[in-house]
Amino acid sequence: MITAALTAFLLCGCSSPKVEDYLGDYDYDAPAICMVYEPVEGEYDEAGQPLYGIQYREITDLEQLLQVPDVTFLLYFYNSMDSSGWGITAAVEDIAEAEEGKLTVIALDQSQYTNLTSQFGINAVPDFALVRNYTEISVFGSAYYDIWGAADVAAWLDANGYPV
Repeated sequence: MITAALTAFLLCGCSSPKVEDYLGDYDYDAPAICMVYEPVEGEYDEAGQPLYGIQYREITDLEQLLQVPDVTFLLYFYNSMDSSGWGITAAVEDIAEAEEGKLTVIALDQSQYTNLTSQFGINAVPDFALVRNYTEISVFGSAYYDIWGAADVAAWLDANGYPV
């Protein structure tokens, strides 16, 4: 009986959930996006090779995504009504590219995800949290800095084992 159940499980093609299972279409306005380093549609170099860049993919089920096993997420909390954070967003895109395969970068409009800002102790935006298996590893804590920038975020990532 156990052998039959195991065989059925193996034959059904069942596998652990992956990040890609919870990503939708390209969307630069969604309140929850994943910054994915992948080929840019229709863009090629002189040799005909695809050009890569950071693409914003809508997240279809954030709660399930954050539970994907063995994936570390960098949550980037921002406020969509505040354009002063665009410079840091560019730095986050650089982090997403540099840490591709090591960190999965998610941008969240904090006004839409107050449950997560509370859960991870986000007191100001922009701010960052490292999360694995829906559990906080570390929070940057931008509210505790008088002045901070991308270099401070990079140092925090480095201190947590993710050198940028």
